[in-house]
Amino acid sequence: MKIKILEINFQKKNKIVVYFSCTIGEGIGVWKSQDKVYKGMEADVELDVYGTLSVNEDINLVEEQEEKIYIMDNQVHIRGRIEQIDWDNLITVRLGRSILLIDVDDVAFLGINKWIDIKTKELGLTEVIF
Repeated sequence: MKIKILEINFQKKNKIVVYFSCTIGEGIGVWKSQDKVYKGMEADVELDVYGTLSVNEDINLVEEQEEKIYIMDNQVHIRGRIEQIDWDNLITVRLGRSILLIDVDDVAFLGINKWIDIKTKELGLTEVIF
């Protein structure tokens, strides 16, 4: 996903938190790349959501069929369409030309082509060099 860095906050333990914008909204994430990051920089990144997310807690089915990234209640929300569900509870979520892989605790209530809203306290951003 192509993003533009809007703001950078350096935190303890060399953690770099960036606010970013992209074609589907604005979010906040932890910069995981070794390359330097600076305000105004544009980068292609891979989005990472860590851990196993709980359906009906971290992931909810939604009616709105629009890809979106936004910040609400100090969490990043990502809205996308489920493209694939694997036997090991790994789901693939479509975000425009990008995808996001997420581990979930139970896929029973999820289905291919269903729209979901994912919320996470930490979104990883890793720069992808083509």
